[in-house]
Amino acid sequence: MKNIILGTWQVGGDSWSTVNSWKAYETLFSAIDQGVSRIDTAPSYGDGNSEKIVGEVLKHFSTKKIEVISKVPPDMMTRSKVVESIEGSLARLGVDQLDTLLIHWPAGTMGTDAVELEETVRALEQAKTSGLTRKIGVCNYELADLEAIDDMVRLDCLQYAYSLFFRSVEFGIIQFARDRDIELMGYSTLAQGILTDRHDYHRFSETDHRNYVVLFSEKYRPSIEKMLKELRALLPDGRGLSNLAVSWVQSQGVTPVLGLHNPEHLNALNRRRISDSELLGVASSISNDFKAQVGPRLSLWGEA
Repeated sequence: MKNIILGTWQVGGDSWSTVNSWKAYETLFSAIDQGVSRIDTAPSYGDGNSEKIVGEVLKHFSTKKIEVISKVPPDMMTRSKVVESIEGSLARLGVDQLDTLLIHWPAGTMGTDAVELEETVRALEQAKTSGLTRKIGVCNYELADLEAIDDMVRLDCLQYAYSLFFRSVEFGIIQFARDRDIELMGYSTLAQGILTDRHDYHRFSETDHRNYVVLFSEKYRPSIEKMLKELRALLPDGRGLSNLAVSWVQSQGVTPVLGLHNPEHLNALNRRRISDSELLGVASSISNDFKAQVGPRLSLWGEA
């Protein structure tokens, strides 16, 4: 269970029609019992509910060192609102300091108001120097913005969607992180559930956010089903597709953020990591054409 981060969007109880919130809550306990020591959350996950649940769980593990990552939403990008957001997160989590604070999405996305990048970055920097967080970073920013931020402040980490089926960070961002020794975290490592051992991956209720995820579009379904067939044929005995997906992301030097929501999902990760470089290379080659087809887009959501 080393070198993974447990994601908690599902725990918040919204946007996931296939998730049982109590099972997701139970998964948090199981994961920590099994050695997971980093948890990723955000104010927007269940309108703060995810942070509250994480806070409740932390009380039960007061003797363990658990690092909490949280975020500032794109409608809180001014200096005063960044502080307000952090204070809200700390209260819901019941902690005095975050391990890591990330800007969730750039200002201006999702219908939010534009804010000067420097104002947000300076507020992020101040959060670190004042001790509200140990580390700082951003999610989902374009490479040009990362380069601009790099001129203002030293970032500790970045977080982007990254999986065998969504490799947009390979169009410059992963190299940016490597050149500066910045940790790169990859969310949706299991491609929103596609890269698991569940074969029926595309039936959701109308309120499920995955209806708007490009990987579930009809445009990409033939390619994805072909890749899944080829990847499953590669699997060594006793290994699942999710084990391969996680091992591949780790082999790229990226830390997986896994939104596991059932204790049974932990089983695949308890199997020995796949370290066969030849097998992982073949997995890369299987998705190379699809990588080119999807291109450098950074958001999983929107038109295909």
